Amino acid sequence: MAFLGHSARLLITCTEPNLATEQWEGMGFEVEFASEQEVRLTDGQIFVTLRSDQHEEMALEYAAASIQSVKDKILAGGNALEVMTPTELRFTGPGQLRYVITPATPENIVHRTGDSNPVLGYLDALVVPVTDAHQSAVWAQSCGYFIAEASGDDISCVDVTDGIWMLSFREQALRAPFLAYTADIDDQWVEDLLSSCPSAQIRKDGNGSVILVVCQLPGNVSVMITPDDIE
Repeated sequence: MAFLGHSARLLITCTEPNLATEQWEGMGFEVEFASEQEVRLTDGQIFVTLRSDQHEEMALEYAAASIQSVKDKILAGGNALEVMTPTELRFTGPGQLRYVITPATPENIVHRTGDSNPVLGYLDALVVPVTDAHQSAVWAQSCGYFIAEASGDDISCVDVTDGIWMLSFREQALRAPFLAYTADIDDQWVEDLLSSCPSAQIRKDGNGSVILVVCQLPGNVSVMITPDDIE
């Protein structure tokens, strides 16, 4: 089990979750559960909750067997908690990525199939733009993540994981965290994607080969897809 909980979802604020669902489905996600206030989806690799009763930025919502145990560990690591109740913990990490810890129940414990997203391909990471990747990784380690990879002469990018989520701390202009996927991109793939996301931005190199695709999804979520053969 990861330090913060058994499983985790990307929690996203949407004014009308049910209206946003169609666009998420067009990007390879399937609905697990839907109500007027909340829609839960998965693409086999990650779980996403579109919720209308929250008024904050994107968050990672973990389900923990013991809220008290997680609370003790976070405080022992020198980190501050913004909300501390018997049923919820909230705190903010590097890049202003928010974390929510709630009690584990049979309904919120989820397991990945590991299948690739039929549209987007394979998830690389949730990318978190930060001012200092090294210090961000130090913080993450205090919350149970471990370093998977560090790159750059000055460690400008550090990937960390807790076995549930891969976070990629990257030193770049600060902005909301975004999802990074890699896919087998060819002309047919681009055509199919544009049918689901007509506003997608396609960037090509001097030879006309696609090097980056950017899609915007409801909830102010950006998805960036790069070719799986890019060097």
